[in-house]
Amino acid sequence: MKSTSFLYLLVSLTFLTFNLTQARPKVLFFAIDGVRSDILSKMKLSYFERMNLEGFGSYFCNNIDIPTSGPSWTTVLTGVYHKHHKITDNNLPQTLPYEVNTIVNAAKRIDCSLRFGMYMEWAKFYNFNKHIDWDTLIKGEFGNSKKTKLEATHWISNTDLDYYFVYFGEADYWGHRLGFENYNFLYKRALRNINNSIESIIKSLELRENYCNEDWLIMSTTDHGGKGFHHEGTSPEVRQVFWFANLYNFNFGSPTIHFKDSQASSSNSKPQHIDICPTVLQFLTNSRVSYFSQEFASNYSGKSWLNEICAMDRIFEDRNTLSLR
Repeated sequence: MKSTSFLYLLVSLTFLTFNLTQARPKVLFFAIDGVRSDILSKMKLSYFERMNLEGFGSYFCNNIDIPTSGPSWTTVLTGVYHKHHKITDNNLPQTLPYEVNTIVNAAKRIDCSLRFGMYMEWAKFYNFNKHIDWDTLIKGEFGNSKKTKLEATHWISNTDLDYYFVYFGEADYWGHRLGFENYNFLYKRALRNINNSIESIIKSLELRENYCNEDWLIMSTTDHGGKGFHHEGTSPEVRQVFWFANLYNFNFGSPTIHFKDSQASSSNSKPQHIDICPTVLQFLTNSRVSYFSQEFASNYSGKSWLNEICAMDRIFEDRNTLSLR
């Protein structure tokens, strides 16, 4: 009897230890409206420079669809362009076409335990997202980066969701009022405010109760740039967007991603808005399925860049290790 009880206790403790040491994949996504990437790249702001030097992505990607907030952010959430999601401007409908999946419902079909949250300053997009199956949807104040920083920091450090979407509208606010231009000091101040807010939010991850057992993918992009007071046309000032991703607190021995299969491809293409959904989907579900095949991304027009993100992060980690020797 005693030996049986001891065996039961040993198995239970082993199971508990295994669960506690399984790193859980988490995603933090920053949606930053109306950023002129050429201006941003010259400002050398801490978060963006770190992403440019240590992460995956570039200041010099492109929005090849409609450079407007409604269709662009919908593409980020669905992984398809306006031809499929049918949104062509900021007059947002109540529902998406039946065949179009958001990252929320696509991921939950693979693992129904996954939880998603959004902090949204833009009222129109907040109302649009009421009809998407978010577990948490918080309404902010458009252009108020300080409020977003304070509320998002508290929210993220005190909740246990798997995906956090945080939107900043301050740059777009001042761009439309005084110009998406280098001369607009309030536009550039907005970019600095957003950078500092992002740094604070990332730092707050370390306050999370189970932070030590979490693998984080942090991503960011903008929907469009601008020229003058608007963002119409095909000029580089309007079309050029940044797209960044990196791993944070990531353990390459964890089951979140099988790094042996994660070598950077030889493709010279640059990531696009449509690639965000499949990248996030692979990261959140890779440890829950034996492999990530195209059947999970069959509804997406883009590709997952997770292999390249992992390879880039591993290269930087190895470089740091060598510098310490």
